[in-house]
Amino acid sequence: MKLLRSFMLKYGTIIAVAALTTGKYAANQACWFIFNQPKVPESMKKYIKE
Repeated sequence: MKLLRSFMLKYGTIIAVAALTTGKYAANQACWFIFNQPKVPESMKKYIKE
């Protein structure tokens, strides 16, 4: 458990930033690589460029 906690404290912010950045790029495009997202979640609408 200590190993997991130390890993999350060390790399947690980097993983969160990477996830948000990926979500921002995916929300702006209808199809991104092999993923299809027909509906954009409400929480991601503020990141969409009109």
